[in-house]
Amino acid sequence: MAHPEESPESQLVRELKGLSREQAGLWFWSALQYITDAAAAHRDEELFRAARKMGMAALSQGIPLPLSAEYVLCPVCHAYPGQNCVNVPGHVLEDELHPERVERGRKLRELIEHK
Repeated sequence: MAHPEESPESQLVRELKGLSREQAGLWFWSALQYITDAAAAHRDEELFRAARKMGMAALSQGIPLPLSAEYVLCPVCHAYPGQNCVNVPGHVLEDELHPERVERGRKLRELIEHK
C-alpha cells in the first residue's frame, strides 16, 4: 500500500526491496523473453546479442538461470539466447533445442548454484 507522502521513486524502491531473489530472477528472465521475442519477430541479430549480454550480466550477479536451456548459447548451431535451434546434420532437435544446449544449460545452472 502506498504512503500518501511517499514519492513515486520511494514507492518503487520499497517495492523492489520487497522482491525475493527468485522473484527478481523471474521478472528478469520474463522481460528478457519479451526482448528475444521482439528480436525473433524483427529478425534482429543485435537484439539477440544484447539479450545474450544481459543474460551473462544477470548470471554474473547471481540471478538464477531458469530451467529452460533456451537462455544459453547453443554449442551446436550457435543460436543466441531466446532463439530456437536450427537443424544441423547429425544433431537431433528435441523441443526446438539441441540436447547439447539442454546439457550446457544444466551444467551452467549446476556450476552457478555451487559457487
